Amino acid sequence: AQIIEAVLAAADPVPTEDGVADPYRSNDGKLGDPEKATHELYRVFGAVIDLKRELSEKDKAVDKAAREAAASLIQQRERILDLADELIHTALAEHCPPTVAADEWNMDALGEALRESFNLKVKIDKGHERDAIAEQVWEQVEKWIEARQTELRPLAFLALARHFYLDEIDNGWIDHLKTMDALREGIGLRGYGQRDPKLEYKKEGYDLFAQMMVRLSQNVAGKLFRVQLELPQQAAVQAPAPSTNGEAVPEFKHKERRMVAQHPGGAAASGNGEPGAEAAMPAAAPEKQKTVVRDKPKVGRNEPCPCGSGKKYKKCHGATAVA
Repeated sequence: AQIIEAVLAAADPVPTEDGVADPYRSNDGKLGDPEKATHELYRVFGAVIDLKRELSEKDKAVDKAAREAAASLIQQRERILDLADELIHTALAEHCPPTVAADEWNMDALGEALRESFNLKVKIDKGHERDAIAEQVWEQVEKWIEARQTELRPLAFLALARHFYLDEIDNGWIDHLKTMDALREGIGLRGYGQRDPKLEYKKEGYDLFAQMMVRLSQNVAGKLFRVQLELPQQAAVQAPAPSTNGEAVPEFKHKERRMVAQHPGGAAASGNGEPGAEAAMPAAAPEKQKTVVRDKPKVGRNEPCPCGSGKKYKKCHGATAVA
Protein backbone atom coordinates (compact mmCIF):
# COMPACT_ATOMS: atom_id res chain seq x y z
CA ALA A 1 0.00 0.00 0.00
CA GLN A 2 2.85 2.42 0.81
CA ILE A 3 4.43 1.86 -2.60
CA ILE A 4 1.19 2.42 -4.49
CA GLU A 5 0.42 5.52 -2.44
CA ALA A 6 3.90 6.86 -3.18
CA VAL A 7 3.44 6.26 -6.90
CA LEU A 8 0.07 7.98 -6.91
CA ALA A 9 1.32 10.89 -4.81
CA ALA A 10 4.32 11.46 -7.10
CA ALA A 11 2.10 12.22 -10.09
CA ASP A 12 0.55 15.62 -10.78
CA PRO A 13 -3.04 15.87 -11.97
CA VAL A 14 -3.33 16.14 -15.76
CA PRO A 15 -6.64 17.21 -17.34
CA THR A 16 -8.27 14.72 -19.67
CA GLU A 17 -8.92 15.53 -23.31
CA ASP A 18 -12.25 15.15 -25.09
CA GLY A 19 -13.87 14.04 -21.84
CA VAL A 20 -12.19 10.58 -21.99
CA ALA A 21 -11.24 9.25 -18.55
CA ASP A 22 -7.58 8.37 -18.12
CA PRO A 23 -7.23 4.70 -17.07
CA TYR A 24 -4.27 5.54 -14.79
CA ARG A 25 -6.06 8.29 -12.85
CA SER A 26 -6.49 7.65 -9.13
CA ASN A 27 -9.59 8.44 -7.10
CA ASP A 28 -8.09 11.70 -5.87
CA GLY A 29 -7.47 12.96 -9.40
CA LYS A 30 -3.77 12.04 -9.66
CA LEU A 31 -2.17 9.94 -12.33
CA GLY A 32 -0.04 6.93 -11.46
CA ASP A 33 2.74 5.41 -13.54
CA PRO A 34 2.08 1.64 -13.75
CA GLU A 35 5.63 0.89 -14.90
CA LYS A 36 7.06 2.71 -11.90
CA ALA A 37 4.73 0.81 -9.59
CA THR A 38 5.75 -2.51 -11.16
CA HIS A 39 9.43 -1.60 -10.84
CA GLU A 40 9.16 -0.65 -7.16
CA LEU A 41 7.13 -3.76 -6.32
CA TYR A 42 9.68 -5.95 -8.06
CA ARG A 43 12.59 -4.25 -6.27
CA VAL A 44 11.00 -4.77 -2.86
CA PHE A 45 9.17 -8.09 -3.28
CA GLY A 46 10.78 -9.68 -6.34
CA ALA A 47 7.40 -10.08 -8.07
CA VAL A 48 6.41 -8.67 -11.46
CA ILE A 49 2.91 -7.26 -10.87
CA ASP A 50 1.08 -5.53 -13.70
CA LEU A 51 -1.24 -2.80 -12.38
CA LYS A 52 -2.19 -1.05 -15.63
CA ARG A 53 -5.88 -1.88 -15.19
CA GLU A 54 -6.09 -1.70 -11.41
CA LEU A 55 -4.05 1.47 -10.75
CA SER A 56 -7.06 3.67 -11.48
CA GLU A 57 -8.66 2.31 -8.27
CA LYS A 58 -6.38 2.28 -5.25
CA ASP A 59 -8.16 -0.51 -3.34
CA LYS A 60 -8.06 -2.95 -6.27
CA ALA A 61 -4.42 -2.15 -6.93
CA VAL A 62 -3.48 -2.74 -3.28
CA ASP A 63 -5.41 -6.03 -3.13
CA LYS A 64 -3.77 -7.39 -6.30
CA ALA A 65 -0.30 -6.26 -5.27
CA ALA A 66 -0.64 -7.78 -1.80
CA ARG A 67 -1.99 -11.09 -3.14
CA GLU A 68 0.66 -11.59 -5.82
CA ALA A 69 3.53 -10.28 -3.68
CA ALA A 70 2.65 -12.71 -0.87
CA ALA A 71 2.53 -15.64 -3.30
CA SER A 72 5.91 -14.64 -4.75
CA LEU A 73 7.56 -14.33 -1.32
CA ILE A 74 6.34 -17.81 -0.38
CA GLN A 75 7.82 -19.24 -3.58
CA GLN A 76 11.13 -17.48 -2.98
CA ARG A 77 11.40 -18.87 0.55
CA GLU A 78 10.54 -22.35 -0.72
CA ARG A 79 13.31 -21.99 -3.30
CA ILE A 80 15.83 -21.31 -0.51
CA LEU A 81 14.59 -24.35 1.43
CA ASP A 82 14.91 -26.47 -1.72
CA LEU A 83 18.46 -25.17 -2.14
CA ALA A 84 19.33 -26.25 1.41
CA ASP A 85 17.74 -29.66 0.93
CA GLU A 86 19.68 -30.16 -2.30
CA LEU A 87 23.01 -29.31 -0.66
CA ILE A 88 22.33 -31.68 2.24
CA HIS A 89 21.55 -34.61 -0.05
CA THR A 90 24.59 -33.80 -2.22
CA ALA A 91 26.87 -33.93 0.85
CA LEU A 92 25.27 -37.19 2.04
CA ALA A 93 25.64 -38.81 -1.38
CA GLU A 94 29.34 -37.92 -1.44
CA HIS A 95 30.39 -38.80 2.10
CA CYS A 96 27.69 -41.31 3.14
CA PRO A 97 26.87 -43.23 -0.05
CA PRO A 98 24.22 -45.96 0.28
CA THR A 99 26.56 -48.51 -1.37
CA VAL A 100 29.09 -48.21 1.47
CA ALA A 101 28.70 -49.68 4.95
CA ALA A 102 27.71 -47.23 7.70
CA ASP A 103 30.91 -47.80 9.68
CA GLU A 104 32.95 -46.62 6.66
CA TRP A 105 31.14 -43.30 6.24
CA ASN A 106 33.34 -40.21 6.59
CA MET A 107 31.36 -38.24 9.15
CA ASP A 108 34.11 -35.67 9.68
CA ALA A 109 34.14 -34.85 5.96
CA LEU A 110 30.33 -34.63 5.99
CA GLY A 111 30.40 -32.12 8.84
CA GLU A 112 33.08 -30.07 7.08
CA ALA A 113 31.08 -30.03 3.83
CA LEU A 114 27.96 -28.84 5.64
CA ARG A 115 29.95 -26.17 7.47
CA GLU A 116 31.37 -24.97 4.16
CA SER A 117 27.91 -24.79 2.57
CA PHE A 118 25.89 -23.27 5.42
CA ASN A 119 28.55 -21.63 7.62
CA LEU A 120 27.14 -23.78 10.43
CA LYS A 121 28.72 -26.41 12.65
CA VAL A 122 26.25 -29.28 12.48
CA LYS A 123 26.07 -31.89 15.24
CA ILE A 124 25.77 -35.40 13.81
CA ASP A 125 25.21 -38.52 15.91
CA LYS A 126 27.10 -41.54 14.61
CA GLY A 127 25.52 -44.93 14.18
CA HIS A 128 22.34 -43.66 12.52
CA GLU A 129 20.91 -44.49 9.10
CA ARG A 130 21.15 -42.05 6.22
CA ASP A 131 17.51 -40.94 6.55
CA ALA A 132 17.95 -40.27 10.28
CA ILE A 133 21.14 -38.30 9.64
CA ALA A 134 19.42 -36.28 6.91
CA GLU A 135 16.52 -35.48 9.25
CA GLN A 136 18.89 -34.47 12.04
CA VAL A 137 20.89 -32.20 9.76
CA TRP A 138 17.76 -30.68 8.23
CA GLU A 139 16.36 -29.64 11.61
CA GLN A 140 19.53 -27.70 12.42
CA VAL A 141 19.79 -26.12 8.97
CA GLU A 142 16.13 -25.07 9.02
CA LYS A 143 16.60 -23.31 12.37
CA TRP A 144 19.71 -21.62 10.99
CA ILE A 145 17.75 -20.36 7.97
CA GLU A 146 15.09 -18.91 10.26
CA ALA A 147 17.79 -17.26 12.37
CA ARG A 148 19.41 -15.68 9.31
CA GLN A 149 16.01 -14.50 8.08
CA THR A 150 15.33 -12.86 11.45
CA GLU A 151 18.80 -11.31 11.58
CA LEU A 152 18.67 -9.78 8.09
CA ARG A 153 14.89 -9.17 8.14
CA PRO A 154 12.68 -11.25 5.80
CA LEU A 155 12.49 -8.88 2.82
CA ALA A 156 16.20 -8.10 2.88
CA PHE A 157 17.01 -11.81 3.22
CA LEU A 158 14.98 -12.69 0.12
CA ALA A 159 16.30 -9.67 -1.79
CA LEU A 160 19.88 -10.82 -1.12
CA ALA A 161 18.98 -14.34 -2.24
CA ARG A 162 17.60 -13.00 -5.54
CA HIS A 163 20.66 -10.84 -6.08
CA PHE A 164 23.10 -13.71 -5.41
CA TYR A 165 21.12 -16.07 -7.66
CA LEU A 166 21.12 -13.65 -10.60
CA ASP A 167 24.79 -12.82 -10.17
CA GLU A 168 25.87 -16.47 -10.01
CA ILE A 169 23.68 -17.47 -12.97
CA ASP A 170 25.11 -14.62 -15.04
CA ASN A 171 28.76 -15.43 -14.30
CA GLY A 172 28.32 -19.21 -14.26
CA TRP A 173 26.52 -19.33 -17.61
CA ILE A 174 29.19 -17.22 -19.32
CA ASP A 175 31.93 -19.54 -18.02
CA HIS A 176 29.89 -22.57 -19.10
CA LEU A 177 29.57 -21.29 -22.66
CA LYS A 178 33.32 -20.71 -22.84
CA THR A 179 33.96 -24.24 -21.57
CA MET A 180 31.57 -25.70 -24.14
CA ASP A 181 33.40 -23.82 -26.93
CA ALA A 182 36.71 -25.28 -25.79
CA LEU A 183 35.15 -28.75 -25.60
CA ARG A 184 33.74 -28.47 -29.12
CA GLU A 185 37.15 -27.55 -30.55
CA GLY A 186 38.85 -30.68 -29.22
CA ILE A 187 36.03 -33.21 -29.23
CA GLY A 188 36.95 -34.46 -32.72
CA LEU A 189 40.05 -36.14 -31.28
CA ARG A 190 37.82 -38.67 -29.51
CA GLY A 191 37.39 -40.39 -32.87
CA TYR A 192 40.96 -41.67 -32.61
CA GLY A 193 39.88 -43.62 -29.53
CA GLN A 194 37.04 -45.35 -31.44
CA ARG A 195 34.41 -43.18 -29.72
CA ASP A 196 31.64 -41.16 -31.33
CA PRO A 197 32.51 -37.45 -30.93
CA LYS A 198 28.82 -36.41 -30.98
CA LEU A 199 27.88 -38.76 -28.16
CA GLU A 200 30.95 -37.75 -26.17
CA TYR A 201 30.09 -34.07 -26.67
CA LYS A 202 26.53 -34.60 -25.40
CA LYS A 203 27.69 -36.65 -22.41
CA GLU A 204 30.45 -34.31 -21.31
CA GLY A 205 28.28 -31.25 -22.00
CA TYR A 206 25.60 -32.61 -19.67
CA ASP A 207 28.20 -33.38 -16.98
CA LEU A 208 29.57 -29.83 -17.26
CA PHE A 209 26.06 -28.39 -16.94
CA ALA A 210 25.37 -30.51 -13.84
CA GLN A 211 28.64 -29.37 -12.29
CA MET A 212 27.73 -25.76 -13.03
CA MET A 213 24.38 -26.12 -11.25
CA VAL A 214 26.00 -27.70 -8.18
CA ARG A 215 28.64 -24.98 -8.10
CA LEU A 216 25.95 -22.31 -8.49
CA SER A 217 23.98 -23.66 -5.51
CA GLN A 218 27.08 -23.85 -3.33
CA ASN A 219 28.15 -20.30 -4.19
CA VAL A 220 24.68 -18.86 -3.52
CA ALA A 221 24.44 -20.63 -0.16
CA GLY A 222 28.00 -19.63 0.76
CA LYS A 223 27.19 -15.96 0.19
CA LEU A 224 23.68 -16.00 1.65
CA PHE A 225 24.74 -17.58 4.97
CA ARG A 226 27.84 -15.41 5.39
CA VAL A 227 26.76 -11.94 4.27
CA GLN A 228 26.60 -9.17 6.85
CA LEU A 229 24.75 -5.89 6.34
CA GLU A 230 26.27 -2.64 7.59
CA LEU A 231 24.23 0.52 7.25
CA PRO A 232 26.29 3.64 6.44
CA GLN A 233 26.21 6.55 8.87
CA GLN A 234 24.62 8.89 6.33
CA ALA A 235 21.69 6.49 5.89
CA ALA A 236 19.79 8.27 8.65
CA VAL A 237 19.97 11.58 6.78
CA GLN A 238 18.91 10.18 3.39
CA ALA A 239 15.29 9.39 2.62
CA PRO A 240 14.56 5.68 3.16
CA ALA A 241 13.56 3.46 0.25
CA PRO A 242 9.98 2.12 0.02
CA SER A 243 9.51 -0.46 2.76
CA THR A 244 6.98 -2.63 4.46
CA ASN A 245 6.45 -2.40 8.23
CA GLY A 246 9.53 -0.21 8.53
CA GLU A 247 11.81 -2.78 6.89
CA ALA A 248 14.18 -1.33 4.29
CA VAL A 249 15.33 -3.39 1.34
CA PRO A 250 18.90 -3.09 0.02
CA GLU A 251 19.05 -1.52 -3.41
CA PHE A 252 21.58 -2.96 -5.84
CA LYS A 253 23.01 -0.89 -8.66
CA HIS A 254 22.99 -2.49 -12.08
CA LYS A 255 26.12 -2.63 -14.18
CA GLU A 256 26.42 0.32 -16.56
CA ARG A 257 26.53 -0.81 -20.15
CA ARG A 258 27.15 1.53 -23.08
CA MET A 259 26.73 0.83 -26.75
CA VAL A 260 29.38 2.41 -29.02
CA ALA A 261 28.72 2.50 -32.75
CA GLN A 262 31.49 1.23 -35.02
CA HIS A 263 32.11 2.95 -38.36
CA PRO A 264 33.22 1.07 -41.47
CA GLY A 265 36.76 2.37 -40.94
CA GLY A 266 36.97 0.27 -37.71
CA ALA A 267 37.35 3.17 -35.23
CA ALA A 268 34.71 3.69 -32.55
CA ALA A 269 32.69 6.89 -32.59
CA SER A 270 33.90 9.31 -29.98
CA GLY A 271 32.12 12.18 -28.27
CA ASN A 272 32.54 14.63 -25.45
CA GLY A 273 30.81 12.36 -22.92
CA GLU A 274 27.41 14.08 -23.24
CA PRO A 275 24.25 12.25 -24.37
CA GLY A 276 23.99 12.17 -28.11
CA ALA A 277 27.66 13.03 -28.65
CA GLU A 278 28.23 9.89 -30.67
CA ALA A 279 25.31 10.63 -32.96
CA ALA A 280 26.51 14.20 -33.56
CA MET A 281 29.85 13.09 -35.00
CA PRO A 282 29.63 12.55 -38.77
CA ALA A 283 30.67 9.12 -39.98
CA ALA A 284 33.94 9.06 -41.91
CA ALA A 285 33.54 8.12 -45.56
CA PRO A 286 35.06 4.71 -46.32
CA GLU A 287 38.30 4.90 -48.27
CA LYS A 288 37.94 3.66 -51.85
CA GLN A 289 40.04 0.59 -52.58
CA LYS A 290 42.54 0.83 -55.42
CA THR A 291 42.67 -1.76 -58.18
CA VAL A 292 45.96 -3.65 -58.23
CA VAL A 293 47.40 -4.25 -61.72
CA ARG A 294 50.06 -6.98 -62.10
CA ASP A 295 53.12 -6.12 -64.17
CA LYS A 296 54.02 -9.81 -64.56
CA PRO A 297 51.87 -12.88 -65.29
CA LYS A 298 50.64 -14.78 -62.23
CA VAL A 299 52.53 -18.00 -61.49
CA GLY A 300 50.83 -20.87 -59.69
CA ARG A 301 52.34 -22.18 -56.46
CA ASN A 302 52.93 -25.66 -57.90
CA GLU A 303 54.17 -24.49 -61.32
CA PRO A 304 57.92 -24.42 -62.23
CA CYS A 305 59.69 -21.25 -61.11
CA PRO A 306 60.31 -18.79 -64.01
CA CYS A 307 63.95 -18.43 -62.91
CA GLY A 308 64.73 -21.83 -64.44
CA SER A 309 65.91 -23.53 -61.24
CA GLY A 310 63.61 -26.51 -61.84
CA LYS A 311 61.99 -26.11 -58.43
CA LYS A 312 58.33 -25.37 -57.81
CA TYR A 313 57.50 -21.70 -57.51
CA LYS A 314 56.32 -22.06 -53.88
CA LYS A 315 59.71 -23.50 -52.82
CA CYS A 316 61.83 -21.04 -54.84
CA HIS A 317 61.02 -17.36 -55.43
CA GLY A 318 57.41 -17.88 -54.32
CA ALA A 319 58.58 -18.46 -50.74
CA THR A 320 59.83 -14.86 -50.49
CA ALA A 321 57.33 -13.16 -52.81
CA VAL A 322 55.04 -10.54 -51.30
CA ALA A 323 51.36 -11.34 -51.73
